[in-house]
Amino acid sequence: MKNTILTLLILMMISVSYGQKKASHDTIYMESVRSVNAKKHKVRALVNVLILEDGTVLKKGSILILGKPSNSDYEKVENTAVNFTQIFGDRFSIMQSSACEGGLEPSWSNTAIIISEIKLHKKSKDLIVNFTLENGGKVCTGDYGHILNFQKALDRREIVNLNAPMTKAEAMEKLLEAKKLYELEVMTKEEYDAIKLKLSPILKGEQ
Repeated sequence: MKNTILTLLILMMISVSYGQKKASHDTIYMESVRSVNAKKHKVRALVNVLILEDGTVLKKGSILILGKPSNSDYEKVENTAVNFTQIFGDRFSIMQSSACEGGLEPSWSNTAIIISEIKLHKKSKDLIVNFTLENGGKVCTGDYGHILNFQKALDRREIVNLNAPMTKAEAMEKLLEAKKLYELEVMTKEEYDAIKLKLSPILKGEQ
């Protein structure tokens, strides 16, 4: 009888301990993701607000743009041969289906997506982002897609953050594009001068 009671008490303590593990985080800063104590949260804890290193705030409903595939030559990357190395169809799950197997094609570039949830994986400490399409369409055969590792997707420019400050290289590219349009008489001098005025502080390192 004593052994039975002791066993029940131990099981109750384990159950309470497991129940106290965090199912969600109110706010997480990108630079501190790796330092989060994984023992204190569930396998995939929901992140309500994610703040990127540039100060951008992302949460459910935030819009991002799919950038360019980082593996455009379709070489083997991280044990798989895909164009987008971090973006796939379906919600992320251990037993995810084979829909969109092989990742997304390059034609998905410039597609607007809406964040449906952000999750922090306990073991890998990677941020997983499930999303839908802004236009309401399907990602391959399903309603959802997922970003396997959000930091890698950002680093590889597979995801474009609309609110991120423009880099000097991006400003130069935009100015050169505007100059070509002006020279082709597709853009007026006033329009070109306005773009040049806006981009000059970035090119001069004043922003």
